[in-house]
Amino acid sequence: MGWFTTYYNNLSQAEIHQFMAWFAAIDKDRSGTIDAREITSIQFGGKNVTINTASVLLKSFDNDRSGNITFWEYVALHKFIMHVQQAFMATDRDKSYTIDFNEIQSALHMVGFPNLNPALIQTLMAKFSMGNGHMTFEGFLAMSAHLALIRSLFDWNSKGTGVASFDFAALAVLCTTMLP
Repeated sequence: MGWFTTYYNNLSQAEIHQFMAWFAAIDKDRSGTIDAREITSIQFGGKNVTINTASVLLKSFDNDRSGNITFWEYVALHKFIMHVQQAFMATDRDKSYTIDFNEIQSALHMVGFPNLNPALIQTLMAKFSMGNGHMTFEGFLAMSAHLALIRSLFDWNSKGTGVASFDFAALAVLCTTMLP
């Protein structure tokens, strides 16, 4: 199981039924699984998830690496996005719908990525921000999805030990897996 199982432990029957309805609405081809294209129909804050972010999210929560997510993987993905949205809104103190470096540090901590060093956060900001020191929700979701994918790949490769060893070929596979 992935690091994200905590997102679907202890759900009430009402929550399970709500997620089943959402899953059915997103599973356009009625395959019983959801692909990245179908994830783009999910809206948060009135905007659809982009295909790049959807692809990274799918890879993050696709425990069996099938290229699709099942119902329980979808529940974890959806709850993760809700958690990211709550962290963004809670740290956007001036309600500008953007967050700055200090707010990003706090929001990442709330999402479950504590103690990231400032150099990493600056690197992430350069990739996912608007270029003015601020990040929109879309950028924050993409950044959080990227970190979730890194966590999933690390956990898969460390096999629960907290330490991962790579030869060049394994590192190349991991880096290639991260491409959208």
